[in-house]
Amino acid sequence: MKKAICFVFVALTSFAQEDADKKRFEEIEKIIQSFHDDGGLAGVRGAQVLIEELNSGAEKLGLTKDDIRTDVELHMRIAGLEVRTNGDTSSKEAIIDGLNGQDLYIAVTVSPDSRAAFVSVEFRQCVQVNRNKKETCMASTWESGIVISQPTARSIRDATKDLVDKFLNAWLSRNPRSPR
Repeated sequence: MKKAICFVFVALTSFAQEDADKKRFEEIEKIIQSFHDDGGLAGVRGAQVLIEELNSGAEKLGLTKDDIRTDVELHMRIAGLEVRTNGDTSSKEAIIDGLNGQDLYIAVTVSPDSRAAFVSVEFRQCVQVNRNKKETCMASTWESGIVISQPTARSIRDATKDLVDKFLNAWLSRNPRSPR
């Protein structure tokens, strides 16, 4: 009988612990999801556009960094997100954002035979390391990507614009424009 009581006690304790662990896991999951949904975008006023060097596969297709930059910056301006440049001192906000290191990072990788491409867009910003609250580092707080088969320069540019629009929609959801 004592063995049965001990077994029941251990089983109940185990279930209680599993339930507590499950609740804690659900809380952590909600925090992570809310950060993922937000991407740390609330209060962001501008960003610098950084485009990774294009590889030879992209060059074979006739894709240029200037084409991508023009597309991305146009979409940012239309949405109301300021386009910042390195060393931008046009306003107090630009200086602060520059110190915070916010950028929209675009990477395009095309296979050497130009039969496939991967496009990714990341919003990166300076974040504080939680364990000591003193160290900061650059981290991607929002990202999305797409694989394209049989890419062309146009399809890559369109995919890049779609991903930037996806980012801008997330940004606008946290930074609604005031009515004019």
